[in-house]
Amino acid sequence: MWPTIAVAILILFFLVVLTLVRTRQREKAWKKWGTSRGFSFKKTEQGPLIVGTIDRHSLEIRTAPHGSDTEGGVAVVHISLGLNNIPHDLELVGVPGFVGDLVRWKEGTIPTGDENFDRDVMLKEMSDQNVCDYWTPERRQAILELVNHSEYDQITLKNSELAIEYRSMTPGGEELDEVLSHLQSVALILEDSPTKH
Repeated sequence: MWPTIAVAILILFFLVVLTLVRTRQREKAWKKWGTSRGFSFKKTEQGPLIVGTIDRHSLEIRTAPHGSDTEGGVAVVHISLGLNNIPHDLELVGVPGFVGDLVRWKEGTIPTGDENFDRDVMLKEMSDQNVCDYWTPERRQAILELVNHSEYDQITLKNSELAIEYRSMTPGGEELDEVLSHLQSVALILEDSPTKH
């Protein structure tokens, strides 16, 4: 019994050390990445935070409090990009795979008739226009590409902010560049003036 307890204590100690090391690496990498692009960097109780503006879009990058840095150095990273010129009450949650199947029939969601889109994306009712008029095939496809990205856990759009959450062990800025590029590409499509199909 004592050897088992000793092994458990060693594993726990290793995870705590790994978490501390990864947290410091992430803070250092994010600070370097953010300041090199003219963003503000802050160290908060929840972890590093980057805020700024890019191409007239507000940007926030942070570690999410639920699960952040509690799994052996794995952080839940939340990146949100403010969108311009879209209906303010647009709201969606994209959760692919089995989890998406479990929650897709939640009350108050709107089907578009696009089976692939409706399977992985839940749209909320809009007050000022028909939700399906806004979600053209191009816009649905752009969101689906984010939702179906193998490394993203969840995509949300609420209060004119498009956000991605994903789990990360790598604290460097390269992944931030990649995710931000995906968000900016989709933002351009969502902000484009509506077209009838």
